[in-house]
Amino acid sequence: MAGPGRSAGRAVAGAVLRGALVSLAGMLGALVLVLLAAVVLPDVALSTGFFWVSAGAAVVLQFVLGFAGTGAAVRYLAGRGMRGPSFAAVAATGPLLVAVLVQLGALAEGEPLAAWPPLLAAAAGAAAGARRAVRAGAAAGA
Repeated sequence: MAGPGRSAGRAVAGAVLRGALVSLAGMLGALVLVLLAAVVLPDVALSTGFFWVSAGAAVVLQFVLGFAGTGAAVRYLAGRGMRGPSFAAVAATGPLLVAVLVQLGALAEGEPLAAWPPLLAAAAGAAAGARRAVRAGAAAGA
């Protein structure tokens, strides 16, 4: 028999999964774009300029995905009556987990400093998404 704690746990797990899926979908979209660029313009894709543009785009993308993923997860929890900063913090774990997993490649290649800007951007985006969602819930009288 499922009690209230069990359904709350499932809601939190569902919210974390939703946030992770939003972030993962965005990362897969970016991967497709980079692969297309590499196939269509291989000389450009191997250039230093492309590397730096893609590095900057990765930082921006991680911020946006952290923001969007956390917002989706917070809204999911709010729909189940779970509101407030603590739930928003838990909701941010999905996008942050995806960001960490994506940046493990940079760490494995021996480039730990290259992993920090996207990770910090994902954390900032998640914090901004959580803050916005909590404020929107408070403004709505939730």
